[in-house]
Amino acid sequence: MTLYKLAGIKGAGRGKKLACVVVSITGTGDIDTGLKSIDGAVPSVQNADALGSGASQDFATITAISGGTVSVSVIEVGTTPAIAQATAAKNVCVMAVGE
Repeated sequence: MTLYKLAGIKGAGRGKKLACVVVSITGTGDIDTGLKSIDGAVPSVQNADALGSGASQDFATITAISGGTVSVSVIEVGTTPAIAQATAAKNVCVMAVGE
């Protein structure tokens, strides 16, 4: 986990912290950012699959934010087409801004 203080930024971001955390998640899970509260967050699956014929993609969506924890759901989009929660562990990164 990495926490960066956002200093010298004009406006609402001044004095806030930026957390970047990577966690292995299968289906759904919680990511503790180390922040006390979160103003906003962005999830991303670290996906090595190539685009093109026969490829599938993974996406992470935020289902809830509580305190400094972000709850996510990892979705697999297959080629059949099939859309379902991930059945294998995926590395999910969350970048969050807060205090």
